[in-house]
Amino acid sequence: MIDTKRIPKDILPYLLEISNRLWSGHAAIMIGSGFSKNAVKSESTKKKFPNWNELGDTLYEKLYGSTPKNSYYLNVLKLADEVQAAFGRNTLDQILKSEIPDKEFQPSKLHEKTLKLPWNDVFTTNYDTLLERAAEKVLQHRYETVINKEDLVLSTRPRIIKLHGSFPSERPFIISEEDYRKYPNDFAPFVNTVQQSLLENTLCLIGFSGDDPNFLKWIGWIRDNLGKDNSPKIFLIGVLDLSIGQKKLLEERNIIPINLGDCKEIDGNHNIALNLFIDFLTEQGKKDLSLNWPNDNITIHFDFDKDINSNISKIIENWRKNRTAYPNWIILPEDRRRVLLSYTEDYYQIINRLDKISQPKDIELLYEYNWRIEKCLTPIFNDLIKHYQRTVFKYNPFPNKLEIEHSLYNPKNNVNFDWEKITIYWLEILISMMRFYREEGFHKDWGEIVSLIEKIKSNLNPELSANYHYERCLYQLFLLDIAELRKEINSWPIDNSLPYWETKRAGLLAELGEVSEAEIILEASLNTVRNKLNLSPISSDYLFISQEAYILQMLKYVKSSLDIIRRNFKNDEKYYKDYTERWNKLAEFKCDPWADFDYFNIALERKIPDFKKNEKKIGFDIGTQTLTRNLGGDKNAQIVYSFLRYIEVIGIPFRLPGTTFGKEIAINAVTYISNYSPYWAFASFVRIGNTKEIESIFGRKSLVKMNSNFVNDLTLEYLNTLKKSEKEIAKGDAFINSSFAISLSTILPEILSRLCVKCNYETKLILLDFIKSIYKSDYKDKYKGVSSLTRRLIRSFSNQELFGLIPFFMEFPILDESNRIGDSFIDPFYYIKIENKKLKNNQKIDIDSSIINKYFEIGKKSPISRKDAIKRLIFLYEMNLLSKQQINQLGDFLWQKKDPSSGFPTDTNFDNFVFLDLPHPSNIEPYKLLKKYIASTPFPIASIKSSNGIEMMDGYYPILINILGTTNLKINYTWNKDEIKDLIKKLIEWWDSDKHFLLKQEDDNSIFGSIVNEFKKRFRHLISILSYIVSKHIDLIVNAQKKEIIRVINELPNYNLSNLEVKVAFYEYFSDNPNSLNLEINKSIFSSSREILVDCLNAILLLTEKRNIESEKHIQAISENIKCYDSINIDVYINVMRELVVRKTELINQNVLENIEIGLTNLINRIKIQQEDTLDDISNKLIIKRSIAKLTVALKEHYDIMNVEIPNYIIVWKDICLDKEEFYDIRKIWII
Repeated sequence: MIDTKRIPKDILPYLLEISNRLWSGHAAIMIGSGFSKNAVKSESTKKKFPNWNELGDTLYEKLYGSTPKNSYYLNVLKLADEVQAAFGRNTLDQILKSEIPDKEFQPSKLHEKTLKLPWNDVFTTNYDTLLERAAEKVLQHRYETVINKEDLVLSTRPRIIKLHGSFPSERPFIISEEDYRKYPNDFAPFVNTVQQSLLENTLCLIGFSGDDPNFLKWIGWIRDNLGKDNSPKIFLIGVLDLSIGQKKLLEERNIIPINLGDCKEIDGNHNIALNLFIDFLTEQGKKDLSLNWPNDNITIHFDFDKDINSNISKIIENWRKNRTAYPNWIILPEDRRRVLLSYTEDYYQIINRLDKISQPKDIELLYEYNWRIEKCLTPIFNDLIKHYQRTVFKYNPFPNKLEIEHSLYNPKNNVNFDWEKITIYWLEILISMMRFYREEGFHKDWGEIVSLIEKIKSNLNPELSANYHYERCLYQLFLLDIAELRKEINSWPIDNSLPYWETKRAGLLAELGEVSEAEIILEASLNTVRNKLNLSPISSDYLFISQEAYILQMLKYVKSSLDIIRRNFKNDEKYYKDYTERWNKLAEFKCDPWADFDYFNIALERKIPDFKKNEKKIGFDIGTQTLTRNLGGDKNAQIVYSFLRYIEVIGIPFRLPGTTFGKEIAINAVTYISNYSPYWAFASFVRIGNTKEIESIFGRKSLVKMNSNFVNDLTLEYLNTLKKSEKEIAKGDAFINSSFAISLSTILPEILSRLCVKCNYETKLILLDFIKSIYKSDYKDKYKGVSSLTRRLIRSFSNQELFGLIPFFMEFPILDESNRIGDSFIDPFYYIKIENKKLKNNQKIDIDSSIINKYFEIGKKSPISRKDAIKRLIFLYEMNLLSKQQINQLGDFLWQKKDPSSGFPTDTNFDNFVFLDLPHPSNIEPYKLLKKYIASTPFPIASIKSSNGIEMMDGYYPILINILGTTNLKINYTWNKDEIKDLIKKLIEWWDSDKHFLLKQEDDNSIFGSIVNEFKKRFRHLISILSYIVSKHIDLIVNAQKKEIIRVINELPNYNLSNLEVKVAFYEYFSDNPNSLNLEINKSIFSSSREILVDCLNAILLLTEKRNIESEKHIQAISENIKCYDSINIDVYINVMRELVVRKTELINQNVLENIEIGLTNLINRIKIQQEDTLDDISNKLIIKRSIAKLTVALKEHYDIMNVEIPNYIIVWKDICLDKEEFYDIRKIWII
């Protein structure tokens, strides 16, 4: 026992404070070189661990060849710089390894005693390995040694972190002035880790002197990062010989020196002083072993080939002893979870062999094991559930009430068993299994457990009964069934004697939007807990103080939500200050809800990379690589599962009206766990109520893994959830996301929009009917993501399907301004694209004339209604579904409202040129109007505008679009000489005025978009006008303008615009040296730039129109690119080849067809989606697959026309594309 009278009164309070922080899990230690002097010397060595001055003497002698005098040098670090400069880094490192006799010393008992204490982390600036070797003898903790910054990422506490390098070879050994100068930048992760530890823990420094360079540098970096006023309290502990100036300096830096030399019986002995310090902390911990629970574990090694029953009893007894000594924390503190898990996970293999264990030891062991993993916040693993089932259902504690097939043991036949205990074990394990089935979405198994418990629920004690009802509630919550969840909550008997189960009820009610009711329950529960605390003072049972801590946490959360609901934005600082003060008090007993949250926040604040069992790393030497096998399992998955279980155990919702709890880390958690437990992830994602990272959970990568039957079932399940929740959704407030129902209406439509691309036709019809019901609903403002759902669903139908659904789409209401809600409810006809030529000639549909008449009436109500009505009517006209009378009526309706300046119909969402191919009154001449419009409308020259700002129009300007619209063959537009002359003049003036914008220097992070990209898009219209209009009228152009055109074409590359297509358009002017143009094409056809490549391939298409003899060579080159698949832009080659197959069949020779066959055959395996593919990889593969689908359809039609047998590879691709597991946006291409 330490006699505290040895310790001066001015020191004792600090030691007690350190002890309290240590034993409540909030202390870390940094160990300096002086601590190594306590090591045990081997008999053969005469060396000793040097201090800084002794090391400086050695460096001085190396430099100058003589022993220094005291005044010869002041800075050891500078000497190290000089040695490195004179002799090289290897020599400096060798001196350190020679002078510091690491392997000639063994760790002392002091090393071991120090590491037995529950430090969160052990930092050291020492190079020697004494601490690591001491840790091997410490059974209380499993220390992970971190020797380089890369190891920090996946490391788990407690850690021994080697800050300055480690013998024998982990370099650099931080020693020189230059090393210390670069350290904060080169080793920022270490500095950040120490800094974070300081914010969370009390830091103790031992083995340092007041003038130790390591000590001085580290406190300087801490001060630089945290600032003078924010630096936490640090304790410098040892036999200190500090001057008044040094003490003053330490005080300024918030460092409290504890001079153990002032203690009795120390007499300047560092070893005795540090032993006193460590022994004091150890004895203080023994005063309350509960804080250090579990503290009596055993380790037994099994030979699984022999009988294992002999040792099972020892394990069961030890685990039972641990369980009965448990201090009843709601959440086992993280440092204690680590310890418990480390003593439990090694027995995983025994649970795999439960069938080899005698009865009833098997169920006893399973119960103890299950209790421990639940305290570790670890779920049952899928491969163990079968052992749970076999073991549990061997027993039937209620033979009069239950019939359990294959049960072997019951109270009637096995009277020698302790059935009172077995019954408790059996019931608790059963509820744990129920929880597992709910988490994994095993509905049938869950239902079977429920049917058993329902028959014997009168035998459940109050705790088990509450747990059972909570599980039933969570099951409905995972099903997203609000109505059933409310029923379950109402059928859960209220029991105020179980305040924390009532707290969980409050959490469920709050999530449903009943926040005021939740507040009442929480305040009542808090009073109950505090009354019980008054009756039973704290000893070694922390049940009520732990409950108080977590009830306060949820109550604060609920009150914050109520403040937002009530628009009360005046924070009651005193109220929250009281909470904080109480939490600080409870934290002394490791009842600290915010420490739990901070642990998960640090672990999950960044998106977690996918776990790889085998990880390939490229070596430095050319052609070398290493394969790392991660045999220890996925540590990140363990943390994520723990977080999700932690949320359930404390009963706190992710989201309440106007506020969230751990939203960002929850999103990262469910994103990661979707690879392992998709059902759990899906349910949690919806509960979070945020669409961020939806791509990771319901993106194409996830959908690839889901078979179509599962997708159909999930779609119908979510759709049914939305339908059943209509009344709850209608009551909700979408602005503050006031309830779980609003989370459903916010998230589920977006999820359904992704699932629909893999649904069958029947399911999609049900979805379409649901969308129509929302369009007609008075509560459509409560739904989010409907636009995505409508767009993706419509685009997933084939041509034939869409055509057949036209009458159904016509029943959608045309919404006025007040019902459109931004872009959420765009008229569905804007998404419908049907290629007339692909429709079967015999397909007929009936159109209800009364609906068409209604369109004409609705279109008169408002500009918005008119636009949507016209869109529908023109669509029906283009589909040949209007009668002659309706066509005439449409013509009159279109031209009823005209733009006064252009004379064209207004409020239509159509460009002017479109009306040349639409019905119109006989007294209207759209052709002349378009000519007048083009002649009178100025070009969008930004340089001559009075305002300084640039309109970001994504390149769209009506005049440019209408000019390009004249190329539409349907309208038969012609240009005369004057018109062409005027057009060229405008184009040249526009180019010369605005081309400088293409070279503008701009900020890549501008929130307003890129001006350069805006003008690129604008001037691509100029290139198209030159290529497809001006070039067609070359005979009308005067020479002066021809020269100007050539100048502009030649200038384009100088302004980062490709010009091959337009050069080919004006081939006659660039054919003086045809080889030069073809050489440009040949060079560009292999470009890695998508922009250059697209321009080149468009040039080739244009060249084929001119029947140029070089075209066939270029087509051959395109086919060779497809054959070799050596380009990231393979889809562009495939798309152009499809155009050539459709438009220029005569140029597709046998050689080209063979290249295509080889390329597409090779691509069959190369674009299969693999587990390790990133989202970008999957996106690229699907783009390529879509392009191949279109090309193979074109090739099939080509072979049909040629009356030639279709090659096998096309049939293979057809089968791939039509596979029922394929995405429908690819399948529909082959649905001919």
